[in-house]
Amino acid sequence: REPHLLTATEKQALQDAAQARYGRLFATYLKVLFQTGARQQEPVDATWGDVGLSDGTIRYPKTKNTEPRAALVNEQLAADLQLAREIGEIAGHRAMSGGLATWDACSGRPCVLPKLARIVR
Repeated sequence: REPHLLTATEKQALQDAAQARYGRLFATYLKVLFQTGARQQEPVDATWGDVGLSDGTIRYPKTKNTEPRAALVNEQLAADLQLAREIGEIAGHRAMSGGLATWDACSGRPCVLPKLARIVR
């Protein structure tokens, strides 16, 4: 079976559904995946130290092939990431201090991947 590449409309619909059901932070996680081509776990393993908002990059220290890599982000995603960082700090979440996995108050346990699986089904 050939993979199905999401259209821009499908990506937006997925982001809208994620935001409506799980909040803005999770929608930003999806934007990171879509824009940087990251595998699901790569942003989860990233920390705020790996995000260069001033130069528009995200460094993924842990990848499937074990080679760190960097990806560019546009100004809008950089602004979304800055807001996510501020929300995480205000709400006391560990968002990207230990990875994106704890977004949306998941009691300190990784939750992004199961949520993504439920949305995509």
